[in-house]
Formats: sequence, C-alpha cells, structure tokens
Amino acid sequence: MTWNELASAIRSAPLPVRRGDGERGNGERGDGGRTTTSGRGTGSRIVGVDGWSGAGKSTFARGLAARLDAPCISTDDLVVGWDGLAGSIGLLVTCILAPLSVGEPARWNRFDWERLAPGPDVTCLSAPIVVVEGCAIGTAWPRSYLSYLIWIDTPAPERRRRLENRRDWPAYEPHVDHWADQERALRKGVGTIDHADLVVHGALADSFLAELEEGRSDAG
Repeated sequence: MTWNELASAIRSAPLPVRRGDGERGNGERGDGGRTTTSGRGTGSRIVGVDGWSGAGKSTFARGLAARLDAPCISTDDLVVGWDGLAGSIGLLVTCILAPLSVGEPARWNRFDWERLAPGPDVTCLSAPIVVVEGCAIGTAWPRSYLSYLIWIDTPAPERRRRLENRRDWPAYEPHVDHWADQERALRKGVGTIDHADLVVHGALADSFLAELEEGRSDAG
C-alpha cells in the first residue's frame, strides 16, 4: 500500500446510510458491520481510529488528519471521568457521529481531565473527511456511522510502555486496571479488528504514515 492508495481509499469510501440522530438498529447488518451507500450525500466521511489504551491511536490519528487536511476529534472529550467509558458511547453517536453523518455540525462538552469537571463547549463543522479516534469507536453502534475503520494493533508491553511515558501517567496509574476492564467489557464479543478496513501493526503506528509516503511500508 502507498499513501496515495490509502488516501484514495478513504476519500472514495462510501458514506454510511443516514438515519435519525442516534437511532440504533437499521444501520447494522446482521454481522455487526456497516450499511453504506455509494450515492452522493452531504455528510462527512468519518474515519475511526480504534485500539486499546496506549496503542498509539492519538498520534496516528493526528498524523492522518493532518495529511488529509481533516479535523481530528478525540473521544476522550466525551468520557466523564474514570468510570465513564461506557456512557461516552451514546454521547459519541448523538453529539458527533450522527450530526456529521448528515452534514450538520458536531457539538459537545469537552471534559476537563485536569479538574475532573465539565469543560468548554466545542463545535466541529462538517467536512468532507473527519477523523475520530478513541477507545471503542469501532464497536457496533459507532461503527455504523463510519466510512473507514483503522485498528492500531499494539502488543500489551508496548502499550504499557507508552502509557508510562505519558505526561498524565501519575493521574492515570491508579485507574489503569479499571479503565482496561471497561475497555474489555465494551469490546467483549465485538471483534473490532475483524471489521477494520486497515490494521496497523505494533510499533509501526508512529512511523507508518511517513513510511507510506516514502513507499517503504505495508499494512495488514
């Protein structure tokens, strides 16, 4: 795969079938996949970047968005504290994915992780492509709004090393096991990697896009 091939695949990916705001059900195939249409639409092509905590999602997503000249949204904005991962999925769909899918602005309140309190209100206008990264965006309900899904597949020891090198590790460390339990509960039986359009393996997450541009990389 080359960068041009990846960019072309994303830009030509079919738009998901548009439904009512946050409506469950009809957008899902029996296998938990996406229902899409190749017809012209007014909504954004939403690229989801998923992976376990510490996989390198944020770094990869920001690099991808910059190369595509697209906005990048982190689902961490929607998680209300260390117990809030499951509750953020509904907010992700109703505040961000559903509006963007019909060409409307996404509006949400960005949680302030330093104060552990509500933060500023944020707006992201609809764009031809929007990159959204975060834990569990590839699970069934959010996935039905995506045009393209990327899974960052990083081994557990490397994920832990990344987490321990994060600036917020002292605040994260007491909650790391509980957060992992929430991730596992959301992904149980989902098989996100099996639904991914692209899998980026291991430590390649940091260098993958640059290597694609240079013609030196491949992907699963």
